[in-house]
Amino acid sequence: QQRNVSEQQRLRLKSPMDILRAVAFKFKSTEQPFIPSAGIFGAFGYDLIDQFESFPSNREDTLQDPDYELYFADNLFLTDHVQGITYIVANAFITHNKRDEIYRNAVKTIKLYEKILQGKLPKPKKFRPKKQILTGDSSPSEFEDTVNELKKHILEGEIFQASPVRTIITDCNAEPLDIYKALRSLSPSPHMFFINHKNGILLGSSPEIFLRVQGMQDKTLELHPASSMRPRGTMNNVLDPDIDARYEAELKTDERIIGGHIMLLDLA
Repeated sequence: QQRNVSEQQRLRLKSPMDILRAVAFKFKSTEQPFIPSAGIFGAFGYDLIDQFESFPSNREDTLQDPDYELYFADNLFLTDHVQGITYIVANAFITHNKRDEIYRNAVKTIKLYEKILQGKLPKPKKFRPKKQILTGDSSPSEFEDTVNELKKHILEGEIFQASPVRTIITDCNAEPLDIYKALRSLSPSPHMFFINHKNGILLGSSPEIFLRVQGMQDKTLELHPASSMRPRGTMNNVLDPDIDARYEAELKTDERIIGGHIMLLDLA
């Protein structure tokens, strides 16, 4: 069915996104002291693409994860790691005329969280290091064949970019938050995530914002890819016009960087 309509028509076909939009935009904030202050959080799986494109089925579902898993958070802890301050947010969702009661419940929620935070911290668990055995959903030789096949398609002009991946599987007996802490020290990023969902824990680190949309009425869209970039030309923390111009010329003349920028525009 998707193949028989134009791309613009296909994008307008009914999909799970319609349900998510209805939930996400059900409420409007009277003010937003923090971003985010509430909303839908979670993760989209790679297999969600099957809702929009026609692809062959996978040989097997290795991870058994859902196409997407999201939850609506109305109460949040927001931590500013630079200033060392944590804010508690409790939203008062006005669904009926008992506004004062809803407000009082939100205040009670904040006080409850403050009381809990003043309690004793749980003792950390200690785990003995365990020898790890790595397995994957494809062998090294199969992965090499995939890479070579993609390189062939690039040379033939069939595709412009590709990201071949392997799923690596191993047993790990460490505390998930300790793994998250280690990842944060190895690869610090403002876009890290730790999601505790029904199938387990999803954690990771992203070095860049793919897409950010802000604004209630007038919206601002921001794309911030981290690849093919150069710093500003500074000398002793002062902008040097000569160094800055050299970086600019490099971005405009380097074929690899130009190709990267075309790729990013195509992706956006």
